[in-house]
Amino acid sequence: MNRRLPRRAFLKLALASLASACAPTEVSLPLPITVAPPPSPTPVPTPTPTPPPSADGAAAAFLSAWSSGDYGTMYDLLIDLDRQSTSKDQFRARYLNALSEATATTVRAELRSLLHDGPSAVAGFRAEWKTTLFGPLEFDNMMTLGWQDGGWGVDWSSTLVLPHLGDDLKLVLLDQIPVRGNIYDRNGLGLAVDGRTVTVGLVPGWIEDQATVVAQLSLITGVAPEVIQEKIANSQPEWFVPIADVSPQVSIDNNELLSSLVGVSRRERTIRVYKSGDLGAHLVGYLGTIPPDQLGDWQERGYRGDELVGRAGVEGWGEPYLAGRRGGRLVTLSEHNEEVAQVAAAIPRPGGSIYLTIDRELQTDAERILGQRPGAIVVLDPNTGFVLAMASYPRFDPSLFAAGIDQKAWAALNSNPHRPLVGRGTQASYPPGSVFKIVTMAAGMEKLGLVAGTPFVCTGTWDRLGDQFIKRCWLETGHGRIN
Repeated sequence: MNRRLPRRAFLKLALASLASACAPTEVSLPLPITVAPPPSPTPVPTPTPTPPPSADGAAAAFLSAWSSGDYGTMYDLLIDLDRQSTSKDQFRARYLNALSEATATTVRAELRSLLHDGPSAVAGFRAEWKTTLFGPLEFDNMMTLGWQDGGWGVDWSSTLVLPHLGDDLKLVLLDQIPVRGNIYDRNGLGLAVDGRTVTVGLVPGWIEDQATVVAQLSLITGVAPEVIQEKIANSQPEWFVPIADVSPQVSIDNNELLSSLVGVSRRERTIRVYKSGDLGAHLVGYLGTIPPDQLGDWQERGYRGDELVGRAGVEGWGEPYLAGRRGGRLVTLSEHNEEVAQVAAAIPRPGGSIYLTIDRELQTDAERILGQRPGAIVVLDPNTGFVLAMASYPRFDPSLFAAGIDQKAWAALNSNPHRPLVGRGTQASYPPGSVFKIVTMAAGMEKLGLVAGTPFVCTGTWDRLGDQFIKRCWLETGHGRIN
């Protein structure tokens, strides 16, 4: 059944609908959107290279190894390029030759400063050389180092040995040998004095035609070619190698030829002259070369090691007085042997002379009386105890040693069964003989009451010490009754 709404209710509903239709409607509009820019990529930090470790460790290790003479460690610290261009032996020889020329016995090197510049560095250091000829020598120097293969290496050059050196320079000692002092008798008469000689030698590194040089020197000096060649082979290129001593006249007579031989050099020097030949040979003594096992001791005293030094008698005992003090100049030379710089210098001091109590005329008489009988005669001054003469036979000629005795002559002296090098006045033992009678007589007079006229019967033997110790008189029959 259809039911109709009352008119009033319908009207209210219609009005409500109309009011609803005419009222403003709320519409949801989209909100404005702010678009954010895309995020910036995270900045990548610029890589900073890690600085290599400090170079002072390598520099200090290099200098410490030098101070201790460890050239192997020094060489291992060089950069690769230096080790490729210089062998370990060449590297070691460069240092040893320089120290030898400078007469250096020790080196002390210490680091003073260090500057870095990325993979390179410069170290400042000071080296002090203790030398026997020039005293202490100090050098300030600079060392360059480079970073390679994870470590520091020394960029080496010859200037690290010595600032004055370069790869094309060499260090050379120009010797100044002092005049050796003379040996005189009590009256000022010479027993051993200095004369003049010329040493003919060569510098191996200067030689251009070795075969010609060896042949010509052999003719002039009389030294066998193989001996000259051996000397060259056993020497350093810059050494002066003496071949033989010749008289000044021989040098003058062969001057043109010797001057034309490239590599040959002559040095005039003094030579020991024993004016009286073998007179007092054992007393005066002789000169000789330095034995290899004593070389270090002599070098510490300022000797190079190739000198002739006193080896026996007064020559040996008086060496510190007679030799004086060697001098010289330490210089650098170019490859053409031109002097570039002087590193150090020392003034030579001449040796002092020695005056003995020996009377040369009395010594001559003693040796004449002794003749060729093996034995000795010693003459003393009873008032002073001075030795006035000391003769010994057999003798030798000290002049054999003056220029350096050759092996053949030395072997002949040593193998001689009569032992001519033994000075019987001081180096031999003999029974006292009749001179001891003074001692026994004095003892008898003091302790036994004997007098000068007390008699004694000499039967030729004396057995008071027992049958095993019988003493015999030189006269087998005895002297009979004596006082």
